[in-house]
Amino acid sequence: MDDDTYFESLEYHHQRLADVAQHLAKTRERDLLMIETHTPDYTSHFFLSQADEISGGPPKTIQRCRDGVIRTYASVDRMIGRLVELADNDTVVLVYSDHAVSWDNVYIPGWQPMSPDKGTIAEALVHQGYHTGFFGDVPHYFVPGMNFTRGFR
Repeated sequence: MDDDTYFESLEYHHQRLADVAQHLAKTRERDLLMIETHTPDYTSHFFLSQADEISGGPPKTIQRCRDGVIRTYASVDRMIGRLVELADNDTVVLVYSDHAVSWDNVYIPGWQPMSPDKGTIAEALVHQGYHTGFFGDVPHYFVPGMNFTRGFR
């Protein structure tokens, strides 16, 4: 797939995630709604790892990867903009990432199963009467036994 087709598909994907959030905001009472896009992870592994001269890549590849990082985060930013439009004055919007500026050779734990004896933020909120929801675009969160969705309703 060429880059333009990839980014067209990515934009469509982010629009659909925002559409789902908009639908849920209008049709379901939620105190917490978690939306996950794995795009920054893919960008870190593919584009960011070759976006600097230190990668040893040829100049054309470095420029392509820099452009890829910019186009990726522009698409994510548009999606976040749509989500922020759903917020009122009492809404907290939190944006987080599992990569930030880490390189592929840095080990960051996180895909191990969550211990069933450790509570989650979502479980604590539900216990206090809050309504929670979660959807995402990566299957890792939904693997049985990993417990990443505990507490979301």
